[in-house]
Amino acid sequence: MPQKVLIATRSFGSSSPKPMQMLKDAGVEVLRVDANSPSVHDDILKLVPDINAIIVGLVPITGKIIEHSTNLKIITMYGVGVNHIDLEAARKKGVIVTNCPGSNDQAVADLTMGLMLTVARNIPQIDRDIREGYWKKYLGGELWQKKLGLVGLGNIAKGVAHRAKGFDMQVSAYDPYASAETAGALGVSLISFEELITESDFVSLHAPLTEETKDMFGGEQFKSMKPSSYLINTARGGLVDEQALYVALSNGEIAGAGLDVFVEEPLKNSKLVELKNVVLTAHTGTHTKESIERMGVMAVENVLRVLRNEMPANRIV
Repeated sequence: MPQKVLIATRSFGSSSPKPMQMLKDAGVEVLRVDANSPSVHDDILKLVPDINAIIVGLVPITGKIIEHSTNLKIITMYGVGVNHIDLEAARKKGVIVTNCPGSNDQAVADLTMGLMLTVARNIPQIDRDIREGYWKKYLGGELWQKKLGLVGLGNIAKGVAHRAKGFDMQVSAYDPYASAETAGALGVSLISFEELITESDFVSLHAPLTEETKDMFGGEQFKSMKPSSYLINTARGGLVDEQALYVALSNGEIAGAGLDVFVEEPLKNSKLVELKNVVLTAHTGTHTKESIERMGVMAVENVLRVLRNEMPANRIV
């Protein structure tokens, strides 16, 4: 009987046949679920007793799913963040959890810079107006020589810092776990969280979502930011209190925001869509042809190693 791998992410193999060919060459049976279906949790629950490995994107892998498994050996995140996987349930069940760090860093760093430019120069609004027959002058802001504050100094933030140097930006970061040597090598100053939010022209979030970081940006933080500043979030939606952000954007407490991630995805019933000073993208930071292939190859390598009873790279549990 071939071992079975369940794919629970829509983009797997979409930009390159290589990851799927690797599974085929290994002789495993591949099953897929529709990651966007409202019934995806139940669909996985039905299949999981016969599954040996799961490659998952943003679909939550709950304790109930893990507990219902009988032959499951590995869950590999098709990406980096694993806060939607019940790690404690996996640990108790003896299921290995891995991720694919480094696979999408450059793609997300690119989008971060894109959001800064897009919101600062009002590009979506200008585009909409031209399509509707209007030709106006719009007052935007520059990135050139502005102060960029990075919340977190992991691989994606490092990529943003490198790119920001091309705009001659003054880059600082708040990260209690980063070393002065690492920051110094990037030309980044380590400062306190309070300094960062009060001094930065652009605040870009690159922190994981934990109990400590949940809602780390709320009403108090927005009131402390410059009225001319912008918030950029390509990390996790839960880092930001979205209602407080709506108020801050509406009242002019900050100038604008560029958001790729949200508390609830897909975004529904959010007042943020009413505002012209916010740019919204659909958690698309990792979605480049290059990144999708890298994530797929790394995820498959993790799975095949475990199915061969070998130690995978990037093990979390």
